[in-house]
Amino acid sequence: MSNVISFYSREKRSRDDSELKEYNQKTSDWTLCALPALSNGAKMHIDTLSMYFDEREINTYLIEKGKILERLEEHALHSETIPEWAYLDFEQILAHESYHIYQTLTCSLLSEYSEAKRREALVALRLLARDIGTGNKLSPSMIGLRSIYENPQNEEEEQYFSIIKKDRTEAIKQLYSRPKEGAVNVFEVIEGGAVAFQLLAQNDLTNERVKLEGKEYSIAWDTFSNRYDFDYSNEEALRYSRLTFLFLTDVYLKSKNVMTTAVTTFEEAVDLVSNLVGKLHIYKKEFVDLHVRDFEFMKSLQHVERDESNIESILDFCGTLDEDKYLQFYINIRLYSDVYKCVVPAGFPTKKVTLSNKNRAINYYLKEKFAFWDSNFCIPCILSNYTDQAKFTVMWTEFSHIQFIDDTTHAETSFENENFLLKLYDELALAILPIEENRKVQCCAEHGARIRNAVHKCMNEDSLNSKFIKAFNRSIAEIFDYE
Repeated sequence: MSNVISFYSREKRSRDDSELKEYNQKTSDWTLCALPALSNGAKMHIDTLSMYFDEREINTYLIEKGKILERLEEHALHSETIPEWAYLDFEQILAHESYHIYQTLTCSLLSEYSEAKRREALVALRLLARDIGTGNKLSPSMIGLRSIYENPQNEEEEQYFSIIKKDRTEAIKQLYSRPKEGAVNVFEVIEGGAVAFQLLAQNDLTNERVKLEGKEYSIAWDTFSNRYDFDYSNEEALRYSRLTFLFLTDVYLKSKNVMTTAVTTFEEAVDLVSNLVGKLHIYKKEFVDLHVRDFEFMKSLQHVERDESNIESILDFCGTLDEDKYLQFYINIRLYSDVYKCVVPAGFPTKKVTLSNKNRAINYYLKEKFAFWDSNFCIPCILSNYTDQAKFTVMWTEFSHIQFIDDTTHAETSFENENFLLKLYDELALAILPIEENRKVQCCAEHGARIRNAVHKCMNEDSLNSKFIKAFNRSIAEIFDYE
């Protein structure tokens, strides 16, 4: 298959080019997106690190794919009207992006990144509304919406803007900087973990169905797999190796929450779990002996979880599994605990993950949905039960109704409302750049990507211009002067 899926928005890459060059990155924005091109020219944006989804575009994708699958079922396999993306496993994209939600909610570093990006977008839109309120036409600057932060109007704004810019710079540095030359960075661990989860959850162990573009998806796995000798042709061995790698990426990111860890680089973490790659047969042998099984199982839980309620929730979940699933559950728990012991020394207090009100509300909702959500063993539990895997993969489709108190305005809002604003910010960041920086901009479902002057005048209900009018009560053309 010649077509590939990139989880990056290529249009967004240009936005932060100057900032990220110092971190030796080829990509210039860290919004993670699934980007199959739809037949109508629209693109789908899923930024799960900042908790931002466009449900309408996803629904459009699903409707279009449904129509195409109907034609496939009619044996029109070689029809020229069937785009190549129709053959791809969309569920893997959903699993990948859902895993980013989990990462954001369980790693303090990613939670801080999420809040930095969110605050920047929402404050920029509020300040844009203030400037629009003057009635004057605005001239685009070389850095678009971000230019607002370069022109504080008073000392209070200057202090606040300096905090926003500092938070953003720190977030980029922590994600992309390398502890030593050639070392795997945190962003590559994030992506490697999400790929491992999608492959395990969708049983595509050899990564045949969804080809990923960019070394950021494979570099952490390559670092891991090159250290060990396992048989790729053996499905059980490959599954166990991917599981070990997945748990390692999870624990490594969580190690950013603790005061003291055994590692400073991902490579060091890989070396520490070397003895675990051959332990599958040991876990299976333990499982056969009921007394050994119970002893090792409880010891594993108590080593990682110091909260009795978390242990109780895992035990309750364990009771819902049938015998076949229980073996996998036991292996998951034992392996995860052993990875944790290698990377995060026992006894060191963990730093509580600081969540924004929005992410706290999502976390509370997910705790209601998954009894074991607050546990470190959340992913081992998810991967032990097909039903929970399915619920996990599509969990974000149920977020729209979630309400929370916005941290910047202190007013009540909803996930759906914030989705609208974050998407508007991302689109405007491209759409109001200077003419010399012009490129095609997404307009609406009917027109797809068009030249900017046309986009700014489109009045279709789902157009960027209509969204702008909804937010600011004036059209883009009324506000920005390109003459």
